[in-house]
Amino acid sequence: MNRWGLERILTVDTVGSLTQGEITPTASESAVLVLIGMHRSGTSLTASLLQDIGVDLGDRLVGEDVGNEKGHFEDLDFVEFHKNVLRSQSLDIDGLTLADDIPVLDRYRETAQALIEKNLKHRLWGWKDPRTTLFLEFWHSLLPQANFILVYRSPWEVVDSLYRRGSDELIEAYPERAVEFWMHYNRKMLEFYAKSPERCLLINLSHIVRDPSGLIAAVNQKFQLQLPPPSPDIIDLSLLSDRISASHRPVLIEKYYPEALELYRELEAKATPFNGEAEFPWMRLTANYSPKEWGFLDWLDTGNLYREQRQQRQTLKRQFSHQLQRKDVKIQQTQAELQQTQAKLQETDAQMHQIHDEAQKVIQDLVNTIAQLQETQAEVERLNGELQQVRSQLYQTQGDLASTQSQLQSQLEQTQQAQAIIAAMQTSKFWQMRSSWFRLKKLVGLPLDETVE
Repeated sequence: MNRWGLERILTVDTVGSLTQGEITPTASESAVLVLIGMHRSGTSLTASLLQDIGVDLGDRLVGEDVGNEKGHFEDLDFVEFHKNVLRSQSLDIDGLTLADDIPVLDRYRETAQALIEKNLKHRLWGWKDPRTTLFLEFWHSLLPQANFILVYRSPWEVVDSLYRRGSDELIEAYPERAVEFWMHYNRKMLEFYAKSPERCLLINLSHIVRDPSGLIAAVNQKFQLQLPPPSPDIIDLSLLSDRISASHRPVLIEKYYPEALELYRELEAKATPFNGEAEFPWMRLTANYSPKEWGFLDWLDTGNLYREQRQQRQTLKRQFSHQLQRKDVKIQQTQAELQQTQAKLQETDAQMHQIHDEAQKVIQDLVNTIAQLQETQAEVERLNGELQQVRSQLYQTQGDLASTQSQLQSQLEQTQQAQAIIAAMQTSKFWQMRSSWFRLKKLVGLPLDETVE
């Protein structure tokens, strides 16, 4: 079993993979790796290695920026914490300060404790922020089980990188401060290393670049972990520049900041057990250059830089001319296409006018048809009214006919009754006498008046 009890709960078979069924870790079970170093010392590169093998560096990381094309790998929560503490003491929030023992107010101490508790859910976690170097004792008091990876880089490489980045106003105003900041940060690391060597791994960036797997092996050995090797292509050497090491400019640091070289020697000596034999390449440089020589070399470099800039301007001018020619051709093509488009547009416009006229005609025909339909509908309604009247009259006529038929039937019955009476009367003796009387009157010539008075 390893020092933090990881062997029974942690199995790293892929980047950051864990076995299932694990329990919630406690502060004593959670392994913490804190990555520190002076700005531009390669801490971002080292952090990318740790993330690649499964170390949780946070959910919200600082994105890419000038000088860090692949990102900073810095947890925004820790970055904002350090900035707030520095701001509370009226110090540069990027940590470019020479202040010692920066106090942390109680409210920020509570914030830091909350950050720790938030991350204790991870078996293997940590963070990277160069500003942490200014607060090593503070974090060690809150996280006594944490392990620290201290990355350093030669002062001339750090200064050159800061100058080339060109985003630090303080260094732009006082360029010599770059060396002083380098010494301050690396002294803080050595002081902490002297107090807690068992918790620290001190390593030169150049060795990490040459052998990334060697760094992980050293971490495993020092802190009794079982981390897998990093991906073979994790480091992009094109993003690192060490040309300054082969120039005469390190002589400036030897001339004006000899204590920086002594500090670098001490760093190399302390880190020797993990890096192999210490190397002091500037000793060969100081033997080859005198102050007069590096002064004229700088003058020569300035001339070479002017020549390179002039060549670059000429190259850019030619490239711009070629691009301009291509743009002109493209513009001509675009103009021709525009003319074709305009012709098509005009043709389309004429078609649209024709369609519009036809549509107007169709609309007018439709309006006329609707008017005719309305007239027809009115006529139909009128005829329906007349039909209703005819139907009403028909119903009335049918009623009158039925009444007439009833009266006719009654009169017919009365006639039949009268005929029956007459027939009965004709057969009676009275009628026969009456008839004989009328015949007699006729014979004697008397009037045949049948009126009965």
